[in-house]
Amino acid sequence: MPRLCSGQMLRAFGLTEPEAGSDAGNTQTRARLDGDEWVINGSKQFITNAGTDISGLVVITVVTSADGERRREISNIVVHAKLANIATEIESCRLLVQKAAWLKDRGQNHR
Repeated sequence: MPRLCSGQMLRAFGLTEPEAGSDAGNTQTRARLDGDEWVINGSKQFITNAGTDISGLVVITVVTSADGERRREISNIVVHAKLANIATEIESCRLLVQKAAWLKDRGQNHR
């Protein structure tokens, strides 16, 4: 966090997708929980602040609800830029879950 606050590191934002554009409600990139890891699959383009020498984190929008769930759940996940490789294709990117103490169970934070 200190590097972000001091401007030594940038946070990138990945919303736009080839098929969905910048419509968050039509996000196609999916993330599923597999044990203690999120598995992310999808495509992003035009990632704001990506590709610089100081890009460190990427916040990406993903669908986290399971197929067939009544309510479509869209979440933001923070990915280390090197892990995501600031690529347009994100395939089977695996992230270890580090749940913050203040977070409630999945889907309960904004109800």
